[in-house]
Amino acid sequence: MPDYLDSIKHFRPTTQQEKVDQHQILIYESLFSNLLERQNTIAHYTSSLFIVNKERTKVLFIYHKLYDAWCWVGGHADGEKNLAKVALKEAQEETGLVDVSLISKEIVSLDILPVAGHFKKGKWVSAHQHLSVAFLGEADDTLPLKVNQEETKAVSWLPIEQLEVKSGEAHMLPIYQKIVAKI
Repeated sequence: MPDYLDSIKHFRPTTQQEKVDQHQILIYESLFSNLLERQNTIAHYTSSLFIVNKERTKVLFIYHKLYDAWCWVGGHADGEKNLAKVALKEAQEETGLVDVSLISKEIVSLDILPVAGHFKKGKWVSAHQHLSVAFLGEADDTLPLKVNQEETKAVSWLPIEQLEVKSGEAHMLPIYQKIVAKI
């Protein structure tokens, strides 16, 4: 797996938003040495996996407690430089699936996502930015799923054509649509 920074530098943006966000992420890299750690309270890396079934007709989403919405799986890098590994680990933890694979080692979506201030485990987390690196994954939609009670309320395969209706976060829908267009 190439170095995460090389992957970001060599990512080929398909939208103006990705081009600008890629440039901004590289500026952050020149300013901070700890973007892989959430101790950087201004911005830090997260990695997500947009999981589809083999037929590319369904997407595996979780109902996230914090966001109170259906969304993709993912989490903080927490020091891990292999962001694809982070995405796969989070997918397994959040869905219960052990057999999830990358369709490609290439980044499928690169975004800067604003996070509003919120309480987490009784402590205030100030507003910050997630430097979101996403990959495309695949899993068997007949395998059993398991809800991660700590973070999620549900996990389910959703028909891709219903993403617009099911996605509870309006700001995330363009990202999901962008990824679906790349499949």
